[in-house]
Amino acid sequence: MMRSFGDYFSAVNSATEQISRVALERAFETIDGCSGKLYLMGNGGSAAIADHWVCDYMKGINDDTGTFPPVRAISLASNGPLVTALANDLGYENAFTAQLEYYRCDEDDIVIAVSSSGNSKNIVNGLRRAKGFGSITIALTGFTGGEAAKMADISVHVPCNNYGVVEDCHMMILHAISQRIRYRDALDLENLKL
Repeated sequence: MMRSFGDYFSAVNSATEQISRVALERAFETIDGCSGKLYLMGNGGSAAIADHWVCDYMKGINDDTGTFPPVRAISLASNGPLVTALANDLGYENAFTAQLEYYRCDEDDIVIAVSSSGNSKNIVNGLRRAKGFGSITIALTGFTGGEAAKMADISVHVPCNNYGVVEDCHMMILHAISQRIRYRDALDLENLKL
């Protein structure tokens, strides 16, 4: 139970210390080496994380570095009219799978699932469909990891049962990935905004 700011910050610190650095490096190297597109999926707070990271990746890497992101990133949660139309007509559990089909996801692409539980049907179905296309899949999960952690090619698991802590860790992971690319590719390090 979080009774103070210190308790919460300590929980975040403890959770980040337990994340596999091997899995983090694999996720970074896979994203950094992508030759296609990056698709992100998430529900609720995880949808916000997906949207936030697309902004950081697309603009943040470019901002005053003189370079563009290596590939395009797309959040499948960001188009409210499309998501709700698909949910209404095909069922919410298919809202991401249909978009992967519409965007013609293929073996050059990476599909990233952001899900605290790892058990949301639309996330699990999206990962299954992505694997059917031959795409590499990455799952950022919490709690026990759920089905998403089991089926993804790369599982980055935050071993914590607090949604806020898990979501904070997921955002930190994605920030760290985009900033590693940003600062590595920067043309003029001395004039960068840090």
